[in-house]
Amino acid sequence: MEVSLVISFRDESLSGEMELSPREEVRVGDEFYHGDHNLLVTSVETAGRRVQRALGKDIETIWTKVFDTVDLKVSVVKGSNTQSEKIEAAPDEEFAVGDVLDFGRFRVLISKIRDNERTIYREDYPVQARFIKRIYTKPIKERFY
Repeated sequence: MEVSLVISFRDESLSGEMELSPREEVRVGDEFYHGDHNLLVTSVETAGRRVQRALGKDIETIWTKVFDTVDLKVSVVKGSNTQSEKIEAAPDEEFAVGDVLDFGRFRVLISKIRDNERTIYREDYPVQARFIKRIYTKPIKERFY
């Protein structure tokens, strides 16, 4: 059966349709490929209201966003000043405390990572970009010999 599909990407939204089995369940947070893009389900509409999940036979519209990359917020702490940066990463790309990020004119060391549930301080605990809320860093002082 055909189900209405809304795809959001940055400031634009496109409408379309997709085929779905009547017994197939769709949930908020599901990911799937449609066309050339990885999509993340942000909402499911059935009987004129938004629900967390529904079967294909009951779904009117699936609301999604393009999830090929995620924008990560990076705080660069320089003493009492904090500078904000953004980086783009694949949702499955992993980051860990101790990793080095390069911003062209300067490099930083990841000191902690805030994910959906907690703050990570351990070097042996990588986190996928899809779960990261913010990365905290300190600048690396380059020494040339």
